[in-house]
Amino acid sequence: MWLPRRTHTLVVASRAATVCLAAFCHALAHVKASQSISPLPQFCSLTTPRFLTTMATNYVTTLSRVDAKPNISSLLYTADEVKHNEAQAAANSDVIDSMWHLMNIAGCAVADLEVMKAPNSQKIAIFTGKGNNGGDGYVAGARLLMRAEPPTINLYQIGDSASLQGDAAQARDLFISSGGVITHITSAEDVPALDDVDICIDALFGTGLSREIRVGPFTAAISAMNSSPAHVVAVDIPSGLNADTGAVMGDYCVRADSTVTFIACKRGLLTNQGPEYVGQLRYHDLNVLNEFTALVPSNTRAASYESLKKLLTPRSVSAHKGTHGRALLIGGNAGFSGAIRLSSEATLRTGAGLTRVLTHPQSLATISASHAELMVSAISFDEQHTSSTNDDEDDDDD
Repeated sequence: MWLPRRTHTLVVASRAATVCLAAFCHALAHVKASQSISPLPQFCSLTTPRFLTTMATNYVTTLSRVDAKPNISSLLYTADEVKHNEAQAAANSDVIDSMWHLMNIAGCAVADLEVMKAPNSQKIAIFTGKGNNGGDGYVAGARLLMRAEPPTINLYQIGDSASLQGDAAQARDLFISSGGVITHITSAEDVPALDDVDICIDALFGTGLSREIRVGPFTAAISAMNSSPAHVVAVDIPSGLNADTGAVMGDYCVRADSTVTFIACKRGLLTNQGPEYVGQLRYHDLNVLNEFTALVPSNTRAASYESLKKLLTPRSVSAHKGTHGRALLIGGNAGFSGAIRLSSEATLRTGAGLTRVLTHPQSLATISASHAELMVSAISFDEQHTSSTNDDEDDDDD
């Protein structure tokens, strides 16, 4: 096969590659900061778009529309990095005296978010699990009961609340002492319909979940929340979503309208299927962000429009296509010109200079007509030569 001289970049187009490249160019060219920033000073807000795609690996820099206050953390972490360092970060803090203190801040953050989002809500359902995520739910319920005109709180504990231990047990006791009543769910049939609920709070599973959820009361609770007309809020992460990869583990995952995540933003919230289930992502550092980032370096960042814009330095007034890189894209078999066309257009939009496309003869006209600046050549798969359009053999240095 003939290849053009001095090719700097080779892209073999496929549909998967096209999605990644098109998403990248779309964000780079058109992302603008959203205006929906939380008025609460302790909150920062991330808006996760539907086109967000995991590029290359789960550990590559994440591209997303980000609306953010200046103090928002763009660093992304794994669930284990947070789990194994949050206690030490709290110990190193001058304002946090215990993990129970962290749970209090987290639960109050969820409750305060609901006051802001729906101050007139009259009926709130909280589903709690057996771990610290459930403890956050109990604290949120207690916080809501302390309002001057508290809403009706229906808290559903999956399993026996007497089995809770440590901070989660302390949170349970706080909820009860605040006037809360616990309804125990032991089977799928016990899960109520949520047709008349204003807000559902998902505090079933946290970031430590690493397997699919077995069919039973937990999955019934998830299904009830997903089918409810209520505004669904996930505590730290939607139950059923992998905090590292953004994959839904199994067939059940809470589809939240908003998610409040704590200490550090987890990678899975912004990658893979994460944005589809997270809704509006809100972040609270629990007052230990500086201590946590000092302990744990991050190799993954959420890229904002402002951070990407810094990479787009002004071009020289004498610049031409030969001074801004060269790219070669190969693809587009007979009847399948879409992927290679989108990839080539994305390459141009991201700033590549001389962009050449090798494609099947039947795809030649479609691609050539899309952008005159593309140098499109038809590959003959039966012979060792090509025919060309939009260029000639000696124009590489133009």
